[in-house]
Amino acid sequence: MLDLDNFKDLNDNHGHIAGDAVLIEVGKVLRKRVRVSDIVGRYGGEEFSIVLISADEGKTLIVAEDIRHSIETLDIKTGEERLSVTISIGVVASTRIDGTLSLERLLTEADRALYRAKREGRNKVCAGPFVPPPPQVYQ
Repeated sequence: MLDLDNFKDLNDNHGHIAGDAVLIEVGKVLRKRVRVSDIVGRYGGEEFSIVLISADEGKTLIVAEDIRHSIETLDIKTGEERLSVTISIGVVASTRIDGTLSLERLLTEADRALYRAKREGRNKVCAGPFVPPPPQVYQ
């Protein structure tokens, strides 16, 4: 999960057209920084979710930091203005989603990590707990 930092202030100070331009440019960066098989979607007003298919915790943290840095260095031109933004990211990893490990739990943990990143100063990646898969049953 990721959220643009201080997005309300950006809209208030530069207008909603500028805010929309920022969302479009951030979306482009997100698509460029993940694989074709991964899923990127807008989750709320200025929040996005990314699902990295078959990526372990280490890989998700590397991708998250790459995305954070790419957004931080992004120069967005809107009309006569040039804007820059930062994002906060919450990461949680799991090796399997099935009936015993719900998508809802993964989203909850990612959201908690995201808000920890916000509380700790923004423009940051925070990892939630590694969510292990359920134990294998051998017969």
